[in-house]
Amino acid sequence: MMASRPPSAARAATSRPPTQSSARCRPSTTPAAHRSGTPRRESYPGQPRGRYLSLGAGVQSLSVFLLACEGRIPRFDAALFADTGWEPKQVYAQLDTARRIGARAGIPVLTVSNGNIRRDALNPKARFVTMPLFVKNPDGSRGMARRQCTGDYKSGP
Repeated sequence: MMASRPPSAARAATSRPPTQSSARCRPSTTPAAHRSGTPRRESYPGQPRGRYLSLGAGVQSLSVFLLACEGRIPRFDAALFADTGWEPKQVYAQLDTARRIGARAGIPVLTVSNGNIRRDALNPKARFVTMPLFVKNPDGSRGMARRQCTGDYKSGP
């Protein structure tokens, strides 16, 4: 028969020192009232102007869009697609399908843009574009260069 240890000793024996990534998973310091699932009451001037979906044309946002089109969740006034100008072909194909479905449901799919990320990246006179670029490191391993294109090409427009 194995001797049992008190729960705290068992945790101590199996726990590892915190790493940089595990430090990000620490318990929230947000007051419990805001973690309870109860929405925060925010103060905005005036009345809301509408319900909009940020449509990235991926699995998650398309699922939410389709649920709204079917009336299974509250509808949106419009879905907004922030186009970088250089998305994969499949994204544009899915977007075309979403436009047709949205038109039948009365939810327009609108496109906003802040330029073409590829053209900006290749233009030596343009500012530096921090898009996701895959690289081969000096040690031969694969990696990805620093990126911050979401703010410029997705959230901003």
